[in-house]
Amino acid sequence: SEYARLSVSLLRSAGVPAEVRSGMAAQGGEIVAHAWVAYHDGTRWHEVDPTWGRMKVTAGHLPLEVTDVLALVSLGQLVIERIDAVK
Repeated sequence: SEYARLSVSLLRSAGVPAEVRSGMAAQGGEIVAHAWVAYHDGTRWHEVDPTWGRMKVTAGHLPLEVTDVLALVSLGQLVIERIDAVK
């Protein structure tokens, strides 16, 4: 989350509306808690991932509360079938 917060601070200091987005992300065959950045270019919002060096956020970035995901897993209401590596 440090890279995301730093990036948001830099964008805001340049006058660009930005916010930290957080949730779960697929990386290397597992799902981890993760944070990324959303910024507004005057027309629409874009999402980037400064931690992983990606200029676009993939479908593997899920804006969920980590505690909600853990609760669903513990109740058997969420099962992760497969994670494919992003190329």
